[in-house]
Amino acid sequence: MKIARPILSSVVVLVIAGCAAPMSAEQCRSTDWYRLGYRDGDVYGLQAQIDQYADQCANVAVDRNNYMAGWRDGYAEYRSRIEKTESP
Repeated sequence: MKIARPILSSVVVLVIAGCAAPMSAEQCRSTDWYRLGYRDGDVYGLQAQIDQYADQCANVAVDRNNYMAGWRDGYAEYRSRIEKTESP
């Protein structure tokens, strides 16, 4: 069962990433980059997606520093939860 969990997690991440809709110019301007990074790291357990967002928001300044700070915090929370569920 421990082998099936990582495979299932990978499939879920790929499905979520594939379904993500591009950001509109208005969304790019009004995004809380820290919160978006936190969500990507915590909720989805994704690798940082800042380059993808930068491509979608080519005409808007993307706050990479705040996004990465949020992602680091969110991913740490995600890993903490995963480690607790995998402990015997």
